[in-house]
Amino acid sequence: MKAEQTYRLLKERAKNELLQQKLDFLVNEETRHGELWRRFYSRKYSQQSMSSLEVSFWPEVKVALAADSSVEDLFAQALENEKVFEDFYRAVNHLMRDPNLGHVFQCLSRGEGTHYFIIKAALDLPKKFPDSNQPGGGFPFWR
Repeated sequence: MKAEQTYRLLKERAKNELLQQKLDFLVNEETRHGELWRRFYSRKYSQQSMSSLEVSFWPEVKVALAADSSVEDLFAQALENEKVFEDFYRAVNHLMRDPNLGHVFQCLSRGEGTHYFIIKAALDLPKKFPDSNQPGGGFPFWR
């Protein structure tokens, strides 16, 4: 399951408008990251389609989610994805000989780190306010 899909599923279950906006932001960010990858790829491998190249250095992320996964499982997957890709982009940055490309991957790494903390904060808030998910609770976050 791609990060965008995870965030869309979370948004479908979110009641809180601010949280929905944060999840929209994360969907847009992940979409932009994909566009950056496609541009990088087309410059580096202009003769091949992305699907034809075997990307052996791409990080493996365990995915065991479905549309009916719990909110907690979706958040856990999102946190893992962001951490794995933060580390991945940082490593790719160090491999770049072109400083401009290195800068792109450094920005991607920092972006993933930011996403991690956005998700962590959204996950921690209902834990700090346990009644938030109960009917009539002060902070209704999830459907």
